[in-house]
Amino acid sequence: MGVPVTVSWRGEPRHRLVTIGDSLTQGFQSGAVFLTDLSYPALIARELGCADTFRCPSYNGRGG
Repeated sequence: MGVPVTVSWRGEPRHRLVTIGDSLTQGFQSGAVFLTDLSYPALIARELGCADTFRCPSYNGRGG
């Protein structure tokens, strides 16, 4: 639009990686949500070096 914008970057972003999507984003496999730590957002977080702070749902309890 041709409008100059001055940006002052300070500090760390609150969320380095945020994903929104469908069942593939959540880790849908074999007809169920399973192994969410292997979903593509979790793999991207691991490669970015922020897997220790990346939060994803876990369905490890009885019945999934």
